[in-house]
Amino acid sequence: MILEELLCEKMVTYDLAREHLIIRACNYQKNKARLKTIPHRLAADLAVTCHLMEKEEDGTFCSTVVDYGLMEWMEVREEQLFADAFTYSPHNLPPLIRPMESIIDAMLGLAEEPPPAMTLEEQMQGFCLREDMPVLTNRENRNGAAVLFYPGVLELIGEQMGTDYFILPSSIHETILLPDDGTYRLAELEEMVVEINRSELLPKDYLSDSVYYFNRTRRIFGRAS
Repeated sequence: MILEELLCEKMVTYDLAREHLIIRACNYQKNKARLKTIPHRLAADLAVTCHLMEKEEDGTFCSTVVDYGLMEWMEVREEQLFADAFTYSPHNLPPLIRPMESIIDAMLGLAEEPPPAMTLEEQMQGFCLREDMPVLTNRENRNGAAVLFYPGVLELIGEQMGTDYFILPSSIHETILLPDDGTYRLAELEEMVVEINRSELLPKDYLSDSVYYFNRTRRIFGRAS
């Protein structure tokens, strides 16, 4: 990774490097040993970490985790690192929300993603959040579960949905949002998440067996249980 090499050679300052920061979410218990060397923030049973993103020539991107060693080398405090990561991640990997049906259509080549300039709020105007089973990710469709922790995203979705809602961890790449309107029972949702994790998900894409919940009045994210 060119950016990492330049940083280690002190040819790039943190002031420039921070513009490449993104956040990722992972399961805390599954990564507990590795996280001993990585600054992180806990959210329920998840850990949020910081990474430096770099675009490849073919349009894809790679990233390097910011561990304590790299953080010290960049001469940045942990609080500043996370403040910058939460600021720049939404710009580097903009949020994307789509109804489940459109994702299936896209896989069949029948639908396109919203224009890049469209904001998250504008994206949500195109369908019914309470009926169309929205899927939240980022525009790269990679490590999109971290969008849950972009500043203001959960609150904006709650405002548009008009109710508290369940959050199903489909994988590290996306989450599914369901309104708490009496349609869904927590026990059934938990069974569904576990079943999909065991039967259809690659181990490297696993996020959690938990179902999460966002209380829009109190603005609290946590495990639904």
